[in-house]
Amino acid sequence: MSFEDRQAFEIIERKAALRKELRAKRRSLSADEVRDASFAVAERVVSLSEFASAGIILSYMPAKNELDVSPVNRAARDAGKKLAFPLCVENGG
Repeated sequence: MSFEDRQAFEIIERKAALRKELRAKRRSLSADEVRDASFAVAERVVSLSEFASAGIILSYMPAKNELDVSPVNRAARDAGKKLAFPLCVENGG
């Protein structure tokens, strides 16, 4: 395995470990913590000049204790912006 291949593999492993750690932290949040963080993030996002000037907003539908971005989605829709969502396929297939 080349040096570059080892580096790439190490990065992939570190990213996987970080995702696992952050997923565990997210799942440990209480409903109140998720609600409060969701509100704070939504308030910040809709106040950004980038949000104001964007014609299309890429968003997601929250799952497994993720932040609720529905206020951002509503604000985007109310402002006449287009909303785009990733296509998720079960089991990555």
